[in-house]
Amino acid sequence: MPQMRFHKNHGYNIVLADDCQIAKRKFSFANAITFGQHPLKSGDLFLFEIESQELGWSGHLRCGLTQYNPENLKCHNKAMSWQDAQPVLQPQPRHAGAPPSYNDEAGLEYIPQYSMPDLTNMGKSWMHAVTKYPTRSDDYPTELDNPFEVVKNTKHANKFLQNLGNVLIVGKNTIPKRYLVRDEFAIDIELNGKVSNRRYSAICVGSRIGITYNIQGDSAYMYFIINGEESSGTKMEWANLSAPFFPVVDVYGVTKQVRILQISYMPSLQELCRDVIISQITSSAIGGLPLPAKLKYFLKFE
Repeated sequence: MPQMRFHKNHGYNIVLADDCQIAKRKFSFANAITFGQHPLKSGDLFLFEIESQELGWSGHLRCGLTQYNPENLKCHNKAMSWQDAQPVLQPQPRHAGAPPSYNDEAGLEYIPQYSMPDLTNMGKSWMHAVTKYPTRSDDYPTELDNPFEVVKNTKHANKFLQNLGNVLIVGKNTIPKRYLVRDEFAIDIELNGKVSNRRYSAICVGSRIGITYNIQGDSAYMYFIINGEESSGTKMEWANLSAPFFPVVDVYGVTKQVRILQISYMPSLQELCRDVIISQITSSAIGGLPLPAKLKYFLKFE
């Protein structure tokens, strides 16, 4: 997957560091929208980690995808009042006969104060707030109407995301779980003795959040991967399938700093051979192959 950085255009309350891989909110709790430097391709994973928090605020980061090109958005260079920080709509000039594009139709002069609802209200943006317990579990509370909620064996998730234990297949990419989960990050105190289940609070320092998407037929679906656990697909209504999708992170509320994590995994020859074999047969047929048991375990990711 290509290297990702944060875009130079961002909310005025953000400062970038470490070759634009870190985004830190300077003060207050808003005006901290950041964008990926380039759009994602279907199946590419934009992965970032929460590095620090600032207590005293309510709410947590929001993230998602947008079809606004951040190159065409302006950022305020000084703090302003809440009223002044609202997005200003101005029609963009277009030459007669020029084909319509998402750049020409952006109509957003300034990066808004909030991703929700300001950016989403503009259209062509799909954002979700990260909740404390994003995945379904009998042991942990679940937010109502939670778009991150894991729904196993759904029609769309099965075709695009495959959780095989120590690896996660995202489209055509096979990603080791060690990239998706940080073992030593803080465990929420409310989990008590349930640490063995590896159910971590998604909003704590060290939590890793990935964003990807897939196009199926005439619809686009956005997926989240939080600490190695995949979500069901969220349909992106009214998405232009021919236009690029840029990742968005709103460093909002308690969240103070995030860092982009680069996935530079190079599969071995063994792993490449396995990918070819399992693409030609079903998982249930692996047991009937004339191979040693150890190789069969390898093909099953066991």
